[in-house]
Amino acid sequence: MLSGRISVGVLRCSILLYGACSPGRGELGNSNTPFPGDTVVVDSLLLEAILSSDLPWHQLNNHPSLQNVRFHTRPSQVIETMVYRTASFIPRPSTHASVDRVAAVREGSTVIIDGVAEWWDMVSAYSPQREEDALQVCTEAYAFASERRRLVEPDVYVDSTWFNIAIPPGRNDRTRLHAPIVEEGEATGTWRVSLWIMEIGRGARYQCAVGGESGIVLAVTDSILGMGYLPGS
Repeated sequence: MLSGRISVGVLRCSILLYGACSPGRGELGNSNTPFPGDTVVVDSLLLEAILSSDLPWHQLNNHPSLQNVRFHTRPSQVIETMVYRTASFIPRPSTHASVDRVAAVREGSTVIIDGVAEWWDMVSAYSPQREEDALQVCTEAYAFASERRRLVEPDVYVDSTWFNIAIPPGRNDRTRLHAPIVEEGEATGTWRVSLWIMEIGRGARYQCAVGGESGIVLAVTDSILGMGYLPGS
């Protein structure tokens, strides 16, 4: 069984999945990534998914349409032949939160991603071979398929300088933080990853299990309230 913390340099290049190897947040991927085919059908599916959201429609000044929803195509770093089509709609009056929906498109198949189960259905033939690959799977699943997805690069804790702006002075919570720990399981092709991610209003530790009968499991096992981003940041 392999177990360990990946070097800081490799970590920063691994967790910043869709940009340069340097700290910071930004939109995932290159929004100019070519879409394999006509976007009309998949955009209509994403619009329907937004319309099915549990929003107080009678209180809103706007409603989603193909004209006021932002669509982007982003590449998968796990599967070369897969891209994501993302849709974001900001209700007005806004509560600084957008309604985001994601579709995965691979070799003619399109699936609206409602959770990690649908995401794994699209990538299940993939088996991580290295610690960096396992970390890549978990962070991409988080970015596009988790309940907390925000369509920005996941802000993963790497070292003591990573979360300085997010931890109020004088708090000892940083002692609970650790760089991602990646372990290879007993069964071939199975991995376990533990990582801290900064979110709106909290920092959360996720346990990610990859491979085996369950496919992928992404669960919060610890959290620190008050150390994350403010709504709208």
